[in-house]
Amino acid sequence: MNKNIYGVILAGGSGSRLWPLSRDNFPKQLLKLIGDKSLFQTTFLRLTGLIPPENIITITNNLQLDNINTQLEELNPSLQNIALGEPVGRNTAPAIGLAALFIKNRLAEENIDPIVLISPSDHLIQNNEAFLNAVKEGVKLAENGYIVTFGITPSKPETGYGYIKTNKEPGLPHRCSAPLRNDNFLGYKVDEFKEKPDFETAKKYLEAGNYFWNSGIFIFKASTILQELQIHAPDVFEGLSRLNLSGNSIEKESYQAIPSISIDYAVMEKSDKIALIPVDCGWTDLGSWEAVFDAMQKDNENNFIRGNVLALNTENSYIYSSSRQVSTIGLKNVVVIETEDAVLVCDMSKTQDVKAIYDRLDSHLKSAADKITKI
Repeated sequence: MNKNIYGVILAGGSGSRLWPLSRDNFPKQLLKLIGDKSLFQTTFLRLTGLIPPENIITITNNLQLDNINTQLEELNPSLQNIALGEPVGRNTAPAIGLAALFIKNRLAEENIDPIVLISPSDHLIQNNEAFLNAVKEGVKLAENGYIVTFGITPSKPETGYGYIKTNKEPGLPHRCSAPLRNDNFLGYKVDEFKEKPDFETAKKYLEAGNYFWNSGIFIFKASTILQELQIHAPDVFEGLSRLNLSGNSIEKESYQAIPSISIDYAVMEKSDKIALIPVDCGWTDLGSWEAVFDAMQKDNENNFIRGNVLALNTENSYIYSSSRQVSTIGLKNVVVIETEDAVLVCDMSKTQDVKAIYDRLDSHLKSAADKITKI
């Protein structure tokens, strides 16, 4: 393992589209949706295939900090992993800049410019080997001065993801005097970031062959991302520079003064240092119940059922009960989620709209801790 590589897991999201299981203080990345470990724990273990565990830090929020630390302790009670809690959410650009500064100033050896891998905590990756091989290629480009994004090779005209358009042919200029160790593949120059398309546009992207799903996974030298923040998002950089990083807590007033902006808008769409490495690793952004359903093993009727459920003449559905008896008759293409204080019934094709329900709920239903964490 390369001791100069650090991992950063972004784990501060609310997971509102997976309500009612996902809640403000126990969001989807902490749920055991697939297997016996949470999505967050699975992400941490994946990164240890390349990065020393003590080099992996987590950026979350103060509301989730205790649960994050509990799940880290479950993985390795003897290891004191660092989790930083944001006092207020400011989107991904401040979070990533905070992580880069913290690693550079607190963790890395003096006069060493660390390589930093940024990974969301709530994605499913089924082929860890393919992912880690792509990261190794990304390290080479990061050492050469690039901010590398990992583009997922699309398998269908997906409308729920952002896209990245690249040059048709691979090839990137060298950015420093040190040669790349392997010039057989240099990645792709990024032309443009695209918002979530409609279905017809997504079909055109798929046919074009040079559009990739935006995974939100990046790798770069700490100095590179900080320089690009200083150039393209000076308000963010200056706000981060004023933070006191001597401890593991962030002062609220100073952090709240930093503009709230995503890393895509702040840097990725403006910088000329962006490179893309395509990867086919069984990646899924579990951003809706339909996406979770697609990732699950189904029964003979193409249902995923868990808990106290009786389903008659029901097919192609996701049905979950935390405790009470849930019975369905003659349903098709639906999601039914029962928890102690809420029930969701939704057409499978409308699961992206669960956020609209979440946004209209009373605050106690948004934040109440969900006691069912085995799913």
